[in-house]
Amino acid sequence: FLSTNLPVRLLSSGIHPSILAQLFVVDLSLSSEEIQELMLTQLLQSEHRELLIQHRRYQNYNQFLQKKLVSKEDALI
Repeated sequence: FLSTNLPVRLLSSGIHPSILAQLFVVDLSLSSEEIQELMLTQLLQSEHRELLIQHRRYQNYNQFLQKKLVSKEDALI
């Protein structure tokens, strides 16, 4: 385990890339939902690639529907 106060995007400048390549980094400044999403993505990438693709499609469609809903709500105002 590695604990640092460096922002994740700055890790590569603070830690040698060969060491970073051996680590699995989790940015704990993320929300619980973002951490859960990150863990699910990692699991699906390694074990169930087709499920990951389907999951991402659902996420994209959900975002599309959310934007459409906001647009419709704005039109009603």
